[in-house]
Amino acid sequence: MKYLILVTIFFLYACSVTNTGLNDNRHETLDIPTGPGCFAKCSIPDEYAKVPCSIIEYTGDDYDHPNVRKDTLILKQPRQVWVKNEHQQRESEWSLVDESGQYIDYYTIVDTSLSKEFVINNNFEKEVIVKKGGFTAWQQVVCDHDLSPKLYSDLSDALTLKGYVSDSETLERGTIDSIKERLVQYQRDSNLPVGQLNIETINHLGVKI
Repeated sequence: MKYLILVTIFFLYACSVTNTGLNDNRHETLDIPTGPGCFAKCSIPDEYAKVPCSIIEYTGDDYDHPNVRKDTLILKQPRQVWVKNEHQQRESEWSLVDESGQYIDYYTIVDTSLSKEFVINNNFEKEVIVKKGGFTAWQQVVCDHDLSPKLYSDLSDALTLKGYVSDSETLERGTIDSIKERLVQYQRDSNLPVGQLNIETINHLGVKI
């Protein structure tokens, strides 16, 4: 069996990030996997899901009453995301930045048996973490000999169908530079490994190598 080689990291800094601060439920494989295909380390994001939720909303005006308190509903969790930094005299680089969450402040009732001045509001969805990420892991990626202008064009078409490329946009087809920013955004939105042309992303987009 041939020894596998690590695919050259060709477009995302995310794949070269070293892992720090792992706890006992987030493990990283240090050795290159063995088996058919090529592999590279990619950033594994937190996986989120939206769930319906209800709040007990105070309808009175005595906000200082001991049975009334201010509360906060987290609609979207704060997170770290990869963004592209533009430099005038050098190539674009990617960096990890904090993205704020989305919150709603409201007043609620501590003990509903002591007051009738409230309504139950069921019109919310909140985001919860269903699988913890924040580390790097080996992922199977497209091998160098399979990278081609046709593959990049097919990826561009798939991202267009998904709404990540506007029909009015003019892209330089057949190059990775034309789609890498959209590809990263798609990976983030779809809870996919971030970085490189990993096989999970290719399959998720329905593109054939």
